[in-house]
Amino acid sequence: MIIFDGSKSSGLAEKIASFRDFRLGELEIKQFPDSEIYVRVLSDVENKECAVVKSTRNNDDIIELLLILDALGDCGAKKITAVIPYLSYMRQDKRFNRGEALSARTILKLINNLSDRIITVNCHFLNKEGTFNAACYFDLTSKFFQKDMTSDSFDNIDFNEKIKEIEGNNSNNSKLIIENLDAFPVVAKYFAGKNNENNKKIVVIAPDKGALNHAKRAAEIIGCEFDYLEKTRLSGDEVKIKTKKLALKDRDVLILDDMISTGGTICTAAKVIKKSGARKIDIGCVHGVFSKGTKMFEKTSDELVCTNTLDAKASRIDVSGLIAAAL
Repeated sequence: MIIFDGSKSSGLAEKIASFRDFRLGELEIKQFPDSEIYVRVLSDVENKECAVVKSTRNNDDIIELLLILDALGDCGAKKITAVIPYLSYMRQDKRFNRGEALSARTILKLINNLSDRIITVNCHFLNKEGTFNAACYFDLTSKFFQKDMTSDSFDNIDFNEKIKEIEGNNSNNSKLIIENLDAFPVVAKYFAGKNNENNKKIVVIAPDKGALNHAKRAAEIIGCEFDYLEKTRLSGDEVKIKTKKLALKDRDVLILDDMISTGGTICTAAKVIKKSGARKIDIGCVHGVFSKGTKMFEKTSDELVCTNTLDAKASRIDVSGLIAAAL
């Protein structure tokens, strides 16, 4: 297999290749003065299996990925795998207001049309590891909204559990297959290795009930307790976190979530936990987007750590082995 890395590389493709007998491919990527992106495949890929490793932090990254995938197809690649460690737009998987685009579905359809296989890490709307037909998921979210459910009602439905039910009832469903890898065990092992003798004193906290499964799996690996905070989503970008009666006095707390974007939810959670008497607060996530930087975490946490699905100062956990095993 030939592995291709996009521009603004964090070296993830090279690390993945080092785990397996993969060859690194060559691309020429540049940006014109009007900001249009130019892509050229320099390696011979005819009748060869290829993989493109490219996280999509912003819109330019998405366009670049699509151009690379399309160019590989034009050059005769036998099989094309899109490896997208961080896949953006996946939070736009439900409609909170009528007329909204299901942006997650749109992006996945574009990538699906230009590749044979899609691999990602902790896709935001999938809370389990495995292979899923996302087309069924989007059919489901659309149908529930058509029954005039409020946005809050979405929190009471386990859409992931219902996907197989929809697949079984409708054999004519379109296919939009995603292979979702789980990096939470890798994150948990990082913290477990740091605290060895004091692991039982740690409490893993999910910032909301939706992340509870992640916290539970991490706690099992670390060998400690876990719990969650009560979060109510007021709109697509506004949340309210309520205090629960947590026994956190003089405990070491690890807050875990799949991604941190603005950091508002996590910082609010850290403040709630601090008021509960926690001795130490560490924050860990898979995807460190940090759209507003990381300075806000300096006053609310003792350590901030994320994986290298995105390149950030806090990227101290490597997921290249996880991805290499999937390839």
